[in-house]
Amino acid sequence: MERGVIMLEMRHVSHRYEKDILVDQSFQFPATGFIGISGESGCGKTTLLYILAGLLKPDEGEIFFQHQPLTHDFLGTHVTMIRQNNDMIPSLNVEDNIEVGCKIAQLSGIEKLPGIIHQLDIKHCLKKYPHELSVGQRKRVSIARSLLKDSDIILADEPTGALHQEAGHEVMRLLKKASKQALVLIVSHDESLLEMYCDEIVTLEAGQLKGEISEPCHENIKERKKKHYSLWPYAVKEVFFRIRRLCALICFQVILLSSLLFMVEGLNGLRLAMHKSVAHAPLKDIYLVSRKDQEDFSLSGQNIRPHFLGESGSIKELPSAMVAILPQKTMHIVLKSGRMPEKENECLISASIASKVKDQKLTYLLDEKESLKVVGVVQEYFFVHPYVYLPEHFVSAHPEYLTHSIYEVEGKSHLPSSQQYVISNDVLEERENYEELIKIGKMAGGIFVAISLLSSLSLMKIVFQSIALQRRLDNAIMMTLGMKMRQLFLRFFEEGMIIGISIITMSYLLTYFLREYLNTMTAFTKTYHFSFTPLVFYYQADFYLLLALFYILLVGMMDAKGIRYVKKKDIVDILREED
Repeated sequence: MERGVIMLEMRHVSHRYEKDILVDQSFQFPATGFIGISGESGCGKTTLLYILAGLLKPDEGEIFFQHQPLTHDFLGTHVTMIRQNNDMIPSLNVEDNIEVGCKIAQLSGIEKLPGIIHQLDIKHCLKKYPHELSVGQRKRVSIARSLLKDSDIILADEPTGALHQEAGHEVMRLLKKASKQALVLIVSHDESLLEMYCDEIVTLEAGQLKGEISEPCHENIKERKKKHYSLWPYAVKEVFFRIRRLCALICFQVILLSSLLFMVEGLNGLRLAMHKSVAHAPLKDIYLVSRKDQEDFSLSGQNIRPHFLGESGSIKELPSAMVAILPQKTMHIVLKSGRMPEKENECLISASIASKVKDQKLTYLLDEKESLKVVGVVQEYFFVHPYVYLPEHFVSAHPEYLTHSIYEVEGKSHLPSSQQYVISNDVLEERENYEELIKIGKMAGGIFVAISLLSSLSLMKIVFQSIALQRRLDNAIMMTLGMKMRQLFLRFFEEGMIIGISIITMSYLLTYFLREYLNTMTAFTKTYHFSFTPLVFYYQADFYLLLALFYILLVGMMDAKGIRYVKKKDIVDILREED
């Protein structure tokens, strides 16, 4: 596909910056050629380049390219700027700095890179970073960028200003060669260089462009092909380049998130252990019912029996052990070892006291000694109590130890509804007491997390703000390469996401290793009877996926706020500060 006449044109352009820079100027530039712009220092030569590039909107008039007003992609697709001082991105090496112009504008042509670097003799510099280059090498990189991008227009602002004489001539020769395929406009205070190399010279004086340009060339050049490139690798390199500034932030965030996750997993493990302990507690369904006046009364039913006064006697071998009668329903009871009692003198014991029993024999000291045989050990979870559980057969043989002032009711549905009774369940009451403590712990933990989160977000904001201010020039350079505000926003957002991914990954790994260490390599579980357990809502790891997604997006959005320090209307001011 052919495009029409390639021509840059000013139509009645006026602009004032502290003084009149341009006053009603109309001027046409050819499609190719080496045009020098001279003038006294401070007359506005650099401002003129910014206006021609579309970075600065004139107060009056308009710039046209190919007889059309400048479009939003003009700078990225058709123009390369070579600045007097630094115009390289410090976080990118030479190769990336050359390619970045094409990739921002999504232009094909990267395959020409080997030939260009050979032509400019910068192959040995490809993996170096801007701070490792001489000024002359930096200028070569800028020219290589324009050649790779195959720019229609190259705007060079004092490209020889900081170079010694020979290096200055070398840059001018390279620009002269580039002008055979593009329009090269060069601003310089060195008129001898301009006269030696430029095809034409115009002078900016008192707001007027003075000089004659030969008849504009009417060439047709094939349309550049577009190619999609991801700018994600540049975001990764930027984060690594800033890693020293980010190190304290990342460490603080990892410690905070790991503490939060550890607290969540601890509370979740405690909750699950309590639930499991209650679900498998032998006496979980046994409710004790008594009258408020403590008098004897009669209560009958299939699931109701008088309370056995187990405290009337004691276990000789286990003086601290409590004695209870097993419920009728025993399906919920989990045995660590052994079996359920089948005879009158058989019993179960809690796992916490199993190690104290020898030969599986116990002596129950009632009015007479009763020999008991331990046939099973009850598994314990969170709630640990020294219990000896006797079968109902034992009660039948010792009715004298039954009381009619307290009844045991198995199952909540069989409880009497009258308010004259006092109803209690030791297992559930113990759980409620612990739940109250956990609630207090959650409240305290929530306050800690809230304060820590606010502190961390404040720190993150300060660090990101500091980095964004420090990078104003880098981002302005990106804008001169054609990066749009949307692309710049995405770059900030991607960098924040990379930081967020790094923090959340390290936090998860730290939490995992701490959890495994405490749960498997220490006596924590045996001592406290619960383990740190990952939280699950509906599916495995769903809590962690949701947390990661939320956190990564949060960090991305916080970093993306840095775009407010690089507004399009401020780009020229930022570049001027550096100049």
